Amino acid sequence: MNFLRRSARRLQQQAAEIVAANPTPSTSTPLALFTFPGDVDKIIVGSDKDYKEGSTSEVAFIATEEGAIFSGKTAADGYAAFRSKSPESSLFGPATVDVGPYEFLALRLRVHDNRKYFVNIQTDSYLQTDLYQHRLFLKTPGQWETLLLPFDDFTLTNNGQVQESQVAMDKYRLKTIGISVLDRLPGKFSLEIASCEAKGGNTSSESEWE
Repeated sequence: MNFLRRSARRLQQQAAEIVAANPTPSTSTPLALFTFPGDVDKIIVGSDKDYKEGSTSEVAFIATEEGAIFSGKTAADGYAAFRSKSPESSLFGPATVDVGPYEFLALRLRVHDNRKYFVNIQTDSYLQTDLYQHRLFLKTPGQWETLLLPFDDFTLTNNGQVQESQVAMDKYRLKTIGISVLDRLPGKFSLEIASCEAKGGNTSSESEWE
């Protein structure tokens, strides 16, 4: 019954999107994907400890006054990550996000270490293990930065391996967005996030900080 109700809601949503569709949508206003701390309950976390017995990795995603903090520690050769919850399925497919008209993913972040972080985007593709990844080059630990990442610069990976055949991201069907620490080094990590948006093409792709 829940599946049928979700299907009915999805059909209503699709009909409403068709009616409201603009053939030349404006990208002057950013499309908010997440704003923290309000959207903390839409996030799940994970690490190699979920499947590797004996791993000492730990991960948490907690609301703060200025946003949310992704923190914990990784074991040697371990990793930690957070992402948005997967949309529920229906007869008409999952409720995905359309960022087709936008050129950039904008992230408001503050890092407290020198670990290697990546942003991960999953689309509604045939292979559920496909991820589009982009390194987060954070320049000023301890200060807030806004990173503008062109969607076209993301790299297609599968099970952590860069794919020889690179397929363009389907920006019309984004399923999940998240961040991971993937340097495979042991130790603590701490990254704050305030917002995640899609932005139009009238924006520089350089980072800003304060």
